[in-house]
Amino acid sequence: LKLRLVAALSYSNPLTSNSAGQHIYLKKEWATHYHIKHTIVIKGYIHTLTLTPKNPNTHLGITIIHAYIINKAIKGEEESKRCSRWKAAADQLNETLTLKPSPINLAIHVGDFNFAIDPLDRTGPSRGETIEFKEALASFQGHFNMDEVIQPNHTYYHNHEGNTSKLDRAYCTRLNSVL
Repeated sequence: LKLRLVAALSYSNPLTSNSAGQHIYLKKEWATHYHIKHTIVIKGYIHTLTLTPKNPNTHLGITIIHAYIINKAIKGEEESKRCSRWKAAADQLNETLTLKPSPINLAIHVGDFNFAIDPLDRTGPSRGETIEFKEALASFQGHFNMDEVIQPNHTYYHNHEGNTSKLDRAYCTRLNSVL
């Protein structure tokens, strides 16, 4: 992997006290076809790359959104703290709504979302996702005209309790809106 990254453009969202930071890598040759704009939306948590084609007749415009939605569940936490934690996660998603979806032809949103919406997304108990958070997710998907990329695999394994969850997610522009 390291050898491949040497030949890549790297865009970073730096470390914060609660986040290990994030990176988006692109092949260097993409710079010959696109004007690339890197934006940090929330330091350490959400950043974007907007790729505007130098020749719109041959390339689609692309926006890549990379998110780390902080949402650390605490065993036995009080209801008010659980709601506050989910409100903070919803606020992070809502912050992406300040990004304008035009002139995007294709939007890709990937990251560590730290939530499971469907009961099939987890083997353990629910972490208590709130209606407010689910509405923020729906607003995000509608704003960018995105659907989740279907993948059934769980991406988090809790060693001590044996629970698994699908926390890492990818969303993409609905294909019929691009074609």
